[in-house]
Amino acid sequence: MYALVVWLENGIEVEGVIPISWVDFIENVIYWPPGVDAKPYIEKLSTPLITSWRSFPLKKVKHKSGE
Repeated sequence: MYALVVWLENGIEVEGVIPISWVDFIENVIYWPPGVDAKPYIEKLSTPLITSWRSFPLKKVKHKSGE
């Protein structure tokens, strides 16, 4: 499953589609893999490694696949 979300990155709202597993609804953050190219991680639906992935404040969830 994927989600269309808005997060804050350096005070700027960013919108994107990410695997739902990258969204932490309890902590209200999204996780982003290291490096500049997230495509391989997205295609594999990689599970976030909280200790090495960056986190950003979740602003809102616009849509989740399967809804």
